[in-house]
Amino acid sequence: MALISIRIKLADRDYPLNIDEIDEAMIREAAKAVNDGLKVYREKFRDSETQDLLALVAFDCMIEKQTAEFYKKETEKANTERANELSKLIDATLQDTQI
Repeated sequence: MALISIRIKLADRDYPLNIDEIDEAMIREAAKAVNDGLKVYREKFRDSETQDLLALVAFDCMIEKQTAEFYKKETEKANTERANELSKLIDATLQDTQI
């Protein structure tokens, strides 16, 4: 993959990055999400320092990540249980149809 150099702005600071070209859109979207979250917290807590606001954004991101992981595990567990049930039904049907 081709490495490219980009600059992203987070909390009014520029950061140079060397990234895979294929990841550029995702990285820019992530930077936008951080800055959008920061904007929300700046409006809510006007007198807070940027570092505190960034901590809140990071905390929000971790909550979202953990929530997504929890529901992914629950979905995988339910899918595995359902697949096992279907497999048992198929096995039972095959045994019933054998002479």
